[in-house]
Amino acid sequence: MIKIIVFSVLIFCLKVSFAQGNDLILQIENIEGENGNIMIAVFDNEADFRTKENPIYKDSLIVNGSNLKSTFKSIPQGIYAIAIYHDENSDGKLNTAKLGIPTEGVGFSGKTKNLNKKPKFDDSVFELGSDTTIYINMIYKKKKDENKD
Repeated sequence: MIKIIVFSVLIFCLKVSFAQGNDLILQIENIEGENGNIMIAVFDNEADFRTKENPIYKDSLIVNGSNLKSTFKSIPQGIYAIAIYHDENSDGKLNTAKLGIPTEGVGFSGKTKNLNKKPKFDDSVFELGSDTTIYINMIYKKKKDENKD
């Protein structure tokens, strides 16, 4: 009887440890300025990523330097994409120019680096199968414009 109880407890502990998921560490780099917040959204499907609505995980970090870190604990294995923006004026939204091009800094997981078109889910996805660190470099429109001089 004791062997059955010990075996059952062992199986339960193994199930709990596998169900806990993985840590997703987000390292945000090249933040410009010392004001506002970095708004982070993690998506698990293309439709929500496209509209930037219904993130499965989100965070807000106060800007206090050019690099910040956020950790999401116990995320299940799967495919995800991350979109972030620098809410420089703390108005709670991503400010854009006439054509929808962001006037505040943005960043995405994956290989999305272009502000002139909306990022695609497929270009931003990564697979989370173990504890993972994702590095995202912020992109600022004004920085690109300054380089034209």
